[in-house]
Amino acid sequence: KSASAGREWTEQETLLLLEALEMYKDDWNKVSEHVGSRTQDECILHFLRLPIEDPYLENSNASLGPLAYQPVPFSQSGNPVMSTVAFLASVVDPRVAAAAAKAALEEFSRVREEVPLELVEAHIKKVQEAAKALGKVDPAYGLESSCIAGTAPEEPDKAGE
Repeated sequence: KSASAGREWTEQETLLLLEALEMYKDDWNKVSEHVGSRTQDECILHFLRLPIEDPYLENSNASLGPLAYQPVPFSQSGNPVMSTVAFLASVVDPRVAAAAAKAALEEFSRVREEVPLELVEAHIKKVQEAAKALGKVDPAYGLESSCIAGTAPEEPDKAGE
């Protein structure tokens, strides 16, 4: 059901994402279920990457009229992270918010694949202890229970069901 992270979003998936956000606000479980072909993480990242600049905002003299008094999306959310993001987005220029979101996404993408040093050191210690006890070195020893992403045993493919 989940798509590969590198696959481009279709226009239909983006429309489903926007529709789901209107219906479910920041309930990302329901949003990803509504999109159907994307995980929660993919939905969040795509939402953050969506263009937030409006061509009409380029003319800073343009009046927003009654829209200026509309609440910012997620500002009344029970989710403190989304409330903070909404507040910050409402007080900065859209170009600044876009640049900040881009930098955050780049950093998240870079850090996402890194394994924290503490986990690596703990794993090395487990392997060394197992080598002493068992008399052989098995680098994969204890990986299933290490909570390191990508080390859990793979579930059988359920596509044939």
